[in-house]
Amino acid sequence: VDWTSTAGAHEIFVMLDPDETITEWDEENNRAFALIKVLADLSISVADISLTIPEPDVPNEVEISVTVHNLGGVGAENVNVAFYQGDPLADAPLIDSETIPAITAGSSETASISWTAPAGTSDIYVRVDEAKEIDERDEANNTAFNSITIILKPDLSLTAEDISLDAEFPLAGKPTIITANVHNENNSVVGVLVSFYDGDPEAGGILIGSDLIPTIDASATGIATVEWDTTDEAGEHILYIIADEQEKIDELDETNNVAQKSVEVVICGDLSGNGESTAYDAALILQSVVGLATLTPAQIAAADTSDNGSISALDAALVLQYSVGLISIYPALGPTQGTPILWANPASAEIQIGSLSAKIGQIVSVPIFLRGDGILAVEMILNYDDELLEFQGLNRKLAKTEFSHSDGRLQIAVAGDADLPKGELIFVNFLLKNSVSLISEIPLTFAKAEINEGNFAVRLKSGSISILPDKYSLLQNYPNPFNPDTWIPYQLPESADVLIKIYNVRGELVRTLALGVQPAGNYVQPKKAAYWDGRNDAGEKVASAIYFYTLKAGNFTATRKMVILK
Repeated sequence: VDWTSTAGAHEIFVMLDPDETITEWDEENNRAFALIKVLADLSISVADISLTIPEPDVPNEVEISVTVHNLGGVGAENVNVAFYQGDPLADAPLIDSETIPAITAGSSETASISWTAPAGTSDIYVRVDEAKEIDERDEANNTAFNSITIILKPDLSLTAEDISLDAEFPLAGKPTIITANVHNENNSVVGVLVSFYDGDPEAGGILIGSDLIPTIDASATGIATVEWDTTDEAGEHILYIIADEQEKIDELDETNNVAQKSVEVVICGDLSGNGESTAYDAALILQSVVGLATLTPAQIAAADTSDNGSISALDAALVLQYSVGLISIYPALGPTQGTPILWANPASAEIQIGSLSAKIGQIVSVPIFLRGDGILAVEMILNYDDELLEFQGLNRKLAKTEFSHSDGRLQIAVAGDADLPKGELIFVNFLLKNSVSLISEIPLTFAKAEINEGNFAVRLKSGSISILPDKYSLLQNYPNPFNPDTWIPYQLPESADVLIKIYNVRGELVRTLALGVQPAGNYVQPKKAAYWDGRNDAGEKVASAIYFYTLKAGNFTATRKMVILK
């Protein structure tokens, strides 16, 4: 009989004489059955995998095609075809996949993908219905693989990021090293000549130099360097770096062998950009040191005249020396025979804040003393109590000075074209606020100080402002009661002849302390207050009792009581 089956498993029964019209010896052997499976059967082999290179100029762009056959009795729909770079059972990476909408029974369909292949030999595995979503008669014929070998030309390349200099802003007159990283892909190369130009070589750029890289392996980087003489080259430059300029190496891509980088060459000591080192440039450096000016990266490069990697008052001093002809070359440009570098570290140095006295509401000029030889530059930070003192400015001496102040912090930078003068260097002016009325002394201290860039120790001495009283006062002695001696404090608003007399309760004079003429001040602390050792004028110890002491200073007289208790 003819029968059109459906997909799946079928039990086919065959019966003889089903109506038993024939009389037989055995009726039991008149029927039989068979199990028939009607399924699809997807199949591929190595012969079904096609690997082609559509564009010869791009030898690693490969088109992979596979012809999938359906050997089964029914059609298959949504047939997934997966392409792998290597055996997927060994965790090879998936290249891509494609779905064939339908493959009828007994027919074939094709799936294709494009792939950028690496250099070398690759095994391309193709798997059909990898997830086994289609019920098949035979699953063993769903995988096949083929191999392809890609031979690629080397490919040299570099970009602006591959170009570097040993200084972001080279100094005119200081040789600079230019470095170029040249990358290579696919196959190793030998003898890579790298050319360095100042400017576009096709527009008259000048060849700085060239360097030969002996070998660059595949997927590796070679390094080329040249030294650039920047003498008289201040200004903007565009550097062109070309790998294999003569195209002696057969490459996959010749268009990526050139890179360029913009570079500014600055003049050492010239922050203003006028082509010279002047006192104005020194002032800009000092303003930067104390925080009054923010320098650009190019100005920072030009300002580091000492070449120590930071900006200091010494850099300003060197600019001043250069501007008046005391030095003919900056240390940053390298020593030259016969050039006097006048910034040797002194054997010892000292910076001291002066101490003095003043009354509330007065403006006082506090001296800063400098001691030492060979000092060209000083930087210092002073701490003061801005609740008690109001900064009023500086009185400068001959040196170049810049300063800034904020929140009780005074930053000062001083530089000269010769040794700074010994003694009084500058004066710091403060106004004594009314809030100091209960304070007898205001400390002035250094938070930091350094000389000639701080390459040696400096002795620092703090100072103070003593608050002068605005009236005469006799204060209570201490200790009180006492045995055997005591201090008698007092205050003088002006210079006066001071006399203290001590009496017993009968009014008899016990002891006279003639202190002589004393300047205005607070005679309150031990060693400054008047001292009584508990003895009379005859040197005898006095008895325990109540005593009275009288201060006479100028026209002022005052008396207080004290007690000796043994």
